[in-house]
Amino acid sequence: MINKAITLSPALSPQGRGSYRWQFEFFMKSDLKLSFSQSRYLVGGLTLAHAVGLVVVYIVEWPVLLKIPASLAVVASWLFYVRRDALLKPRDSVIVMSLRRDGGVEATTREGVMIVGRQMAGSFVHPWFTTILWRPDGARFSRAVVVMPDSLPADQFRELRVWLKWRWIDGAQDKNL
Repeated sequence: MINKAITLSPALSPQGRGSYRWQFEFFMKSDLKLSFSQSRYLVGGLTLAHAVGLVVVYIVEWPVLLKIPASLAVVASWLFYVRRDALLKPRDSVIVMSLRRDGGVEATTREGVMIVGRQMAGSFVHPWFTTILWRPDGARFSRAVVVMPDSLPADQFRELRVWLKWRWIDGAQDKNL
């Protein structure tokens, strides 16, 4: 649910964006819970990217014995990422994620397993897509969740983008995330 405080324009204030600090603090007091759904946009983007990869494999002057395994690797990559990230089919796909004000993350997989972790620096925010970079507790590598506009309701997608861009912790913007 979007709070009315973030719908105000900073241009209305003579002090500029800084005068709305109290509004963002009010908005960021609670956790943000996201329920992901399948994304046709992500299927299309992955298909386009992998199709370009196949074209490159066949344009490059390699022997046929290299082109066939390379093209099979591109197709296998397409199948893996479309199934995992766009269609959310595997049991370990994240379908619900809660972002906590303190930087914590609680992710629930399709299988029902809850994974606790921390949000990492490097999350990307854009109107066309957003990535949430996080690391499960005890894991060596970070994970990324790609969120497209059709993965969430429009108001939740906007709230996520505001959350990631203007996240405030204890009255100060957290530059470490």
